[in-house]
Amino acid sequence: MNPSTAPAWPAALYQHWYAIARLDRLRRKPQAITLLDRHFVIAPDQHGGWFALEDRCPHRQLALSAGCLRDGQLQCPYHGWRFDSEGRLSALPGHDPQQPLPPIRVPAFPLQAHDGLLWLRPASSGAPLPPALALELEPAQRRFLWQAQWRGHVLEVMENFLDALHTHYVHAGWLRRDGQRQPTAVELQVAGDRVRVDYRGQPAQSGLVWQLFESARSGESAHFQLPGSTRLQYDYRNGARACVSLHFSPVDARHTRILATFHISGRWAPRWAVRALLWPLLAHVGRQDAAILAAQQDNMDRFPGRRPARMHGDVLRPLLEDWWLHGRTPDPAHARELTLWL
Repeated sequence: MNPSTAPAWPAALYQHWYAIARLDRLRRKPQAITLLDRHFVIAPDQHGGWFALEDRCPHRQLALSAGCLRDGQLQCPYHGWRFDSEGRLSALPGHDPQQPLPPIRVPAFPLQAHDGLLWLRPASSGAPLPPALALELEPAQRRFLWQAQWRGHVLEVMENFLDALHTHYVHAGWLRRDGQRQPTAVELQVAGDRVRVDYRGQPAQSGLVWQLFESARSGESAHFQLPGSTRLQYDYRNGARACVSLHFSPVDARHTRILATFHISGRWAPRWAVRALLWPLLAHVGRQDAAILAAQQDNMDRFPGRRPARMHGDVLRPLLEDWWLHGRTPDPAHARELTLWL
């Protein structure tokens, strides 16, 4: 199935947490957020935090994100109705002050902040915390944050990040070179809502990024945890570790919000040096991915309903389809070992 023409999102997806914004980029005003084709407004509260409501005034259906804040409450721009951080009606201009306010509410949704990112769960109940994959890295090890929105279904965007086989062409010379492939042992492990792929036998990559910034590796692994958290982890023989994490939040079937962090441990790497030297190269690689995904989406739109072919190296594709198209958790039967020429 072409994911762009798939039916509505599986219900299970709404029970999980999604990274929606960089905290340092949020303005202290109401802001509209779309996630899984549902619309929310996030706004700062009076205690330095944030709250999230459905982006709809129940009176005349205006977007609350078009309103303003009054004493930590959201005020609708049409008739001035106000709602507190729990979505309760708190002020009703023109209402008899001797009468109680009607029990009108706007649906409220939980938010959590961690490591510079704001997370939203688009359901009133569900997973208690964001994915452990996002929580287990130390904020002190973070060197930069990044946020973007790419054109493409979340399934395709996630597969792009977790797929090593496209790097020889889309990022030719930057990450890998097609003429310098070598056999690499690949092991796929599935445990609950987490998936890990280990790559062994490739202590070095053939691209410019490795040559300029890395040393001999003791391990390389890709990690995925429901709903949309991923991490590329590079372990080095000198004891250092670098982690590139991307958290994917579907806006709709053709657009995906991406929040990224870069963590380094066991190695001296000041933030200014990473930003000035490494970040421009990684940003260039990101632009290459965004361009190829947009081209992919354009051509998928030309051929709706066509199913993608698979080869033995598409190790994560079945698991991603199970989740994003059917709401099924990873099947341990997908665990396997194989050899890829990377």
